[in-house]
Amino acid sequence: MAYTSPLTCFPAIGHWVLALDQGHWQLEAWENFVKSTDRNRYWLHSHQDTFRLSLPVAGGRSQKTPIQALLLDETTPWREQHLTIIRNAYAASPFFEDFFPEIETCYRNGSNHLFEFNLELFHYCREWLCPDLAWSLTTRWQGPYPAESPNLELPSYFRPFPLQNPHELARLSVLDLLFQEGPWAAVWLEEAVKFYRTR
Repeated sequence: MAYTSPLTCFPAIGHWVLALDQGHWQLEAWENFVKSTDRNRYWLHSHQDTFRLSLPVAGGRSQKTPIQALLLDETTPWREQHLTIIRNAYAASPFFEDFFPEIETCYRNGSNHLFEFNLELFHYCREWLCPDLAWSLTTRWQGPYPAESPNLELPSYFRPFPLQNPHELARLSVLDLLFQEGPWAAVWLEEAVKFYRTR
């Protein structure tokens, strides 16, 4: 059986745990863009708090465009802004220097289609975390899906700035895990799956 979810930007940690639990991740490829969801946003954590970054879409958020046809709005310098925000939030993290250069390359050279951009980021993260995880795209619409990322109770990992609410961990972007745990992120995910199965 596969875990099926929308394709989001730097998928939340909870999605990775649920996909690894099933052993196969099926990404929704046939939906229309849904505003106010994680299709074009992701959550990070800094010394100040948990916050959301959004990828601007051309034509605004209120549209029913097929997700594979949706363009990113390149009239604003959002790519540079995101890189600066990520750098400011995570530069002091133990493994920032190991992962940021490739993320920067993804941002600078990434597709101007939201779906393709998210898929490129997914592939990078999958290679770093769990290259053996089977994945596929849906062949027809499988929704509807919840608006937010999974709300799971997960074990914590080292972080210089603790979360105010431990349930926030599941919705954080996988970037947080990579920057904090580095090569041990894959091991943490395996342990998180075992923890999830006991709940």
